[in-house]
Amino acid sequence: MISQESLSLGEAEPEEIASLPGWQKEEAELAVQIQATDRYLALPDRFEVNEWEVMNEFCQEVKADNIRATLLGAIRGSHAFRRFKDQIAHHNMWDQWDRFRRHAFGEIVRDWCEENSITLAVRQKQSAQP
Repeated sequence: MISQESLSLGEAEPEEIASLPGWQKEEAELAVQIQATDRYLALPDRFEVNEWEVMNEFCQEVKADNIRATLLGAIRGSHAFRRFKDQIAHHNMWDQWDRFRRHAFGEIVRDWCEENSITLAVRQKQSAQP
């Protein structure tokens, strides 16, 4: 991964890159390589991933009518993310939300990889040794 700021170093003149500190020089050289080939793809940014929709889907799946209604109300209007998180905390649902969100983002990653013909390799968690 490379930041947008570091990626812009790929457009710098060779003299500019040579005068950079070592760590930044490495980033600039990577940026030049990225811009010189089509082997790299930009990951979806926060505007391409609809986290509000993920929250809405979570709310819709809550079994208890009163809690579902409260959560759905929280995601309407301004400050939806803050109000949603406040309600998740109030109803002690952080674990359920975290599992749901991880699964939803996993689906987004899988779909993005499939759309871009990328084979996704998933590492299995290793159990802790006593």
